[in-house]
Amino acid sequence: MHNLRRTLGIVLLLLSIWAVINFSGMKTTAILHAFYIPICLSAWFWGSKAGAVAGAVSGVLSGPLLLHYSTLFHEPQAVSNWLIRTCFFVFWGYLLGYLFTMLRRNQELIMEQNEQLHKQSIESERVGTEIIEAIAMAIEVRDHYTSGHCQRVANMAVEVGKKLGLSPQELVYLRWAGIVHDVGKIGIPEEILNKPGKLTAEEYEIMKRHPVLGAKILSSSRYSEQIISGVRHHHERMDGKGYPDGIGGEQISLQARILAVCDVWDAITSQRSYRSHFSFEAALDIMRSGRGTQFDPRVLDVFLYLIEKEQASGTALLLYQQMSDSKEMGA
Repeated sequence: MHNLRRTLGIVLLLLSIWAVINFSGMKTTAILHAFYIPICLSAWFWGSKAGAVAGAVSGVLSGPLLLHYSTLFHEPQAVSNWLIRTCFFVFWGYLLGYLFTMLRRNQELIMEQNEQLHKQSIESERVGTEIIEAIAMAIEVRDHYTSGHCQRVANMAVEVGKKLGLSPQELVYLRWAGIVHDVGKIGIPEEILNKPGKLTAEEYEIMKRHPVLGAKILSSSRYSEQIISGVRHHHERMDGKGYPDGIGGEQISLQARILAVCDVWDAITSQRSYRSHFSFEAALDIMRSGRGTQFDPRVLDVFLYLIEKEQASGTALLLYQQMSDSKEMGA
């Protein structure tokens, strides 16, 4: 049906040009160039053969079937003129059809290559995510008090990132950074990592090394430059009083600022051996108290909007599902 409509359109266009030339009283042969329009369209739609056919038809219409040529131009049209014109029409119709076909094939080849690259990219992201998740599971085997912590932080971070307008690729890297943000805990002694009570000042200083250790572990990865800032700086503060580098404000990457909010929320709403989880309202108060000093105000506002929206709707699917899990642990 689509080709039939195109064919009828080309036919009507040819007849219309022929009629205009015949009955408009125009005095110049330049109007005959209008036949190149249906020739080009035929070549574009169907290729070189169709372009040549349209050229031949145009030659006939502008030759023996051009009834009023003598009247319009005050001279008879020589047979050689319209034959030469027909040859030009056919030649250009065939050539344009060939060029259009080559262009279309090149476009199709490029599209196939792009599709293949896209599939490879998706597969690479999937494999990369699985490997990173395996690393996170290794962390959680050593640190059983944070079981599921990395995955929850990653899920929350992605939801915040979406609301902040991050690109799909940025969201992939944000998820990866969230999953491995505590990878440096592999280098922390187990007696400190799983100590049932509060850490001493000396032990806390050792624990504070895990962002640097994590960044060092990831430094050999081909994607490390995309996630290393989130891993190294997720404990930095907007006021510069965080660790390990004591940077603040815009010096902290957006990735790290997002992870900082999600990491603290999960920590205070999860059960620990040395304390119970905070209630929803108490956790909100803690987060609000850090606005502008500990947390990026824009990131925190988006985060609070999302969790309060979920709390109001009663879904609690991504952002504070861990609270119900913590309640069950504490029951």
